[in-house]
Parts: sequence; C-alpha cells; structure tokens
Amino acid sequence: MSSVGMMSGAFFVPRTQLIDWLNSTFKLSVTKVEQCSNGAIYCQVFDSIFTGKVQMSKLNWSARDAHECIANYKVLQQTFDRCSLSRNIPVDSLIRGKYQDNLEFLQWVKSYWEQAQVTPDYDPVARRSTTSKPFLEWASRDKENAQRDRLGRKPTKMARTGANAPAPRAAAPATKQAVPTTKPPAPTAPASQPVAAAVAAAAENVSQPGATSRESDRVSQASADDLENERDFYFAKLRSVELICQRYQENAMPDLTTKELVDKISKILYATEATPPFECDVEVTEKA
Repeated sequence: MSSVGMMSGAFFVPRTQLIDWLNSTFKLSVTKVEQCSNGAIYCQVFDSIFTGKVQMSKLNWSARDAHECIANYKVLQQTFDRCSLSRNIPVDSLIRGKYQDNLEFLQWVKSYWEQAQVTPDYDPVARRSTTSKPFLEWASRDKENAQRDRLGRKPTKMARTGANAPAPRAAAPATKQAVPTTKPPAPTAPASQPVAAAVAAAAENVSQPGATSRESDRVSQASADDLENERDFYFAKLRSVELICQRYQENAMPDLTTKELVDKISKILYATEATPPFECDVEVTEKA
C-alpha cells in the first residue's frame, strides 16, 4: 500500500473531498490543504491506523516555522520506521506550504487510510489532547474551544443556580422625586489649530478610502514576501548543514578533516544573500 502510482485513482481525489474527510473524521476545521504542511494532521491520520505507535504528545499543532514543523515530521518518520512503511516523506516540499505538494501527499495518505484497518472507536479529540502545546483554531482540542475560536469570542458562563446563586440586591428605599434643574450649556472652546488639522486629515482619508486600502495591501504583501524569502533562506542553510553532516557520518567524504568540516559549516552559517548560493557548494561536494 505504500507504493501508489501517480496514475492511481488516489491522485484524482479533489481538494474539497479531502478537506471534508479530514473535518468529519478527525473533528477538525480545516479550510485549505496547505494547513497540513506542519505535519501534525498527517501524524494523526496514521495514529488512527497505528494507535500507540505515534507519539502524539510530542506534536506541535501550532507549528508555523520550519524548525517547529521539522519536529512533527520526525515523529511521522519514526512512525513509518516502526510500522515498516517504505514511503518517502518529501519534507522539503511539504514544509514550504505549497498547495500541489501537500495535495498529492494528502491524496496518498487518504488512499492508505482507506485500505488500512482503522482503530475502532477512535477519538481524535482525545488523542490530540495528550499534548500540552497550544492549538491553532482549526485543531482545537474540544468543542467549546473550537466554537470559541470560530466565533472569536469566549464561551458564556453558565448561570449559577441553587446555593451558588448570588443573593439578590436589596431594593433601594423610596425617595422623594427630585425637582429637575436645568443649567445653561457651558460655552464650547474653539478647536485648536492642531486638532483642526487632524480633523481635516481624517476627512481627507475618509474621502479617499480606495487609495488607503491599496497602500495598506501593498505594504502587507511586501512584508509577507520578505518573511517568506527570509524563511526560505534560513531553511536552505539548515538543510545544507544537515546534508554535510549526513554525508560525513556515512563516511562519504573520507578525505575531509574535522577542520575542513567546521570551515564548510561556518561558511554556510555566515553566508549572506550577497554571496553565491551555499546549496550549490554542497551539491558540488557530493559529486566530488
């Protein structure tokens, strides 16, 4: 079952069907495939098949950064090793949150789940609750928290009854009706010049809502692009160091001394965007 061909019917399951399956089977509130990219959902699917083999308490459901997501994928890889699954996990592709990569892997996961023997009476919410780490809104550990996250407000407290109910306040004693008195309105001081300028500026912004919205969207998009580029840059460094260490442990570079190994790693760690890509150096070293 771990080898499903690309032309198999498993890879023609639409996105909406996959999302409905996750939400109904595992009591989630997923709205897009990319939310699977941190690896926690994949781990829970296999926990429903191999209950007790997945270390659910180690999962970080709120993982967003690469180093946090890698910890979840390590749990998934350990599960594959324990259960003798030979399927390759494309961590580098999945962790970037790209739609197509996560769609194809989720299609394979669903196909495997359908062919396997799922644990009867599996409680996904209880299994997720074994971790003390926080949850994202689409993976809340109970129904009360899930409803609160969706509605964006705290759940209302139940009314206290019986002995726990607070005593009613005593009624205020009746008083004579006060005779209303009227005072002349106080004179209003003229607005100072800075206040008037602020009011004028606010009126100008209100008169041009489209321009303000477009500028805000442009700034938000630029910030998002910068964050994504920075994430990819540092993840590439981490991956390059990992490749060098693996090859050194496998004795694939017998002529490399410890000092040369440290120099290579230091070169990667201190590389900047202005220097040549450090991933190329690793590939050249592997071929040598």
